[in-house]
Amino acid sequence: MARFDRNDWHGQTEISSCDENTTDACLEEPPQGGGGGFSPEDDSKICGTYSFTSIGNSLTTEIRNLGMTAIKMSLFQGEVIPVELGPMCFNFSANLASSVSASTIINEAFNSTTLEIQQGLNNGTINAANIYIQFKNKFDQKFNTLKNSFGLPGNSAGFSYGPCFGQVTINTANYLCL
Repeated sequence: MARFDRNDWHGQTEISSCDENTTDACLEEPPQGGGGGFSPEDDSKICGTYSFTSIGNSLTTEIRNLGMTAIKMSLFQGEVIPVELGPMCFNFSANLASSVSASTIINEAFNSTTLEIQQGLNNGTINAANIYIQFKNKFDQKFNTLKNSFGLPGNSAGFSYGPCFGQVTINTANYLCL
């Protein structure tokens, strides 16, 4: 069916714990010294607090390395479908958000999107051919729902695909969550 290795979408990480006959999507940590990995429920999550740059009345940050790779299996061969979002620029009203609440919104939107994509590939409601568009649409929905639940109405929080302009702090998504 499908497997994920969300931590490497550049072909450098070999998937080792999901076998080729798996019928469910599984999320997998790349092999580390001594092997190992995390269970599907705990993997593909990003975490931590990002560093933001204050620009006028906003907190702005660029986050890189957001994405995952879906691998659609058929007869011992896998079709690799990368979902690399590239750099993303996030802006939050400094009067309404802190770096902690802004980071929580970003992380929870990404994590719930990844889980929903996994479930959709498993139950057939998401076609692997449109995974990139599905991921972006779901992330947009999750981000907007979360920002509203944190009391950030309208344009008080947002993001764009692509790098931020100017001297903005650059963060790398952290997938090493416990």
